[in-house]
Amino acid sequence: MSQPHRAYHNLHHVESILEHAFYSQLRYTEPSEEFDVGSPWRIVCYAALMHNYVYDVTRHDNAAKSAQYASILASGTNLTEAELRKSVECIMAISTLNLEKYKDDFIVFAFLHGYLNVLFSYRPRYVYYSRCIRFEYSMYSAEEYRIRRTKFLEKIRTKITPYLSRNEIVKLDRNIDNELTMYLRHLEQFDRKIMCDIT
Repeated sequence: MSQPHRAYHNLHHVESILEHAFYSQLRYTEPSEEFDVGSPWRIVCYAALMHNYVYDVTRHDNAAKSAQYASILASGTNLTEAELRKSVECIMAISTLNLEKYKDDFIVFAFLHGYLNVLFSYRPRYVYYSRCIRFEYSMYSAEEYRIRRTKFLEKIRTKITPYLSRNEIVKLDRNIDNELTMYLRHLEQFDRKIMCDIT
């Protein structure tokens, strides 16, 4: 996962998912605790590690392809069949980010919450994330990226806000508003600096 196009979607991203999922959700369980589908710790760890095994910003089937590899490579792990199925479900959930569907599914919700946490993180971390995403999508012109990114940010804000805490909503709104009004509005000016900073 150290390919050049993974400015953000790399092992640091995996670590971030796990750190947040464990701190905000899974801390109420023990590593040895078993649910009816197995250990939530093992499930979320494997899902986080494999969820971007295939990552190509020009494709729309990254989650499905990554889930396939997760199934293939699971033979080298100690996951049970039930745990693998749940890990694959976590990975596939990324394709829709449907928190409504998983709001009562403790394990998948914890994984998705960890996956999305950068959106409602502290400002320096979000700024770095937004710059890295632009680098990953640098094949698009500033104007095309601005349109695509604005549409994504508004859609994701509407989709996840009902499932966040009040504090998380404040951070989410601050981060997205800042990107929309400052960064994306002056994208051409930032582009030159981004390419220098990240490379």
